[in-house]
Amino acid sequence: MLKISLSVVIIIILLLLINRFWCSTSGIPPELVSVERIQIEQFNADSINLNVFVTVLNRNNFKIDVSDLYANILHYQDTIGTAKKDEMVQLNALDTAEVNFYAVLNTRKFIKSVSDKSDSLNLRMLGTANADLGLITLPVNIDLEYSFNAKENISQLVEKDVQIENLIKLEGGKLKSLGTSESVVEVEFIVQNPYGVDFKVEGYPSKIFINDKQAGSGNIKTAINIEKKGEGIKAVSVYKLDNVKTITSLFGSIFTRKLIYKTTGILLIDILGYKIQFPYSFKGELIKI
Repeated sequence: MLKISLSVVIIIILLLLINRFWCSTSGIPPELVSVERIQIEQFNADSINLNVFVTVLNRNNFKIDVSDLYANILHYQDTIGTAKKDEMVQLNALDTAEVNFYAVLNTRKFIKSVSDKSDSLNLRMLGTANADLGLITLPVNIDLEYSFNAKENISQLVEKDVQIENLIKLEGGKLKSLGTSESVVEVEFIVQNPYGVDFKVEGYPSKIFINDKQAGSGNIKTAINIEKKGEGIKAVSVYKLDNVKTITSLFGSIFTRKLIYKTTGILLIDILGYKIQFPYSFKGELIKI
């Protein structure tokens, strides 16, 4: 009789524990709340690699593990890429965490999606993940929307490549002519293609300073078309000097000291369906010819 009573008590306790587990906040799958930001890491003719940062909420009063995240990335009804994270992510009890994962967009579909010239791209992520709650594993539904400022992201990436001379390499500046009626400086540079996509350098309207004095203004001779499989192309930016005082001082210093030039302006580039622009500056020593 005692053994039967103990068995009944144990069964009742187990039922209470199970009921408490299922009826409490324990056993709730985590929620992917929102996309915080998306960053373009690199791109080429085939794919655009993204880093996606998502806020995840754990409503359980214990740690859980999330893994096997996979989602399609849609622009309206068109699937233009995928996102995934195979590595396990541990979420603390009753806490939120920012989780990043890897995503890839199809370059051709991306360019088609931005054909309306809008700076931002409305994206939707649909997919699933697995949440390990200890006793059980539950599926996690993913359905997130995000307005992605693609133009700004591309501009920042290209600007970074320009700054580290991955896109443009300065060849040097030459004092082509010097006189009271007209003086001209030409600055040569090489435009390279680190992306494997067609793009165009549309202009570089800029000012030139010689020995820290503003001397004139100029631009590249013509727009520069860079093909995805092409080699680096040499380009020239031409400046007409219009500061009479500066030109006069050049006559006195041309044989006695170095002539250091600096250009400051806006670099205009058409790439991946966007016309982007950002400040650009370079300097060097003028060669007298």
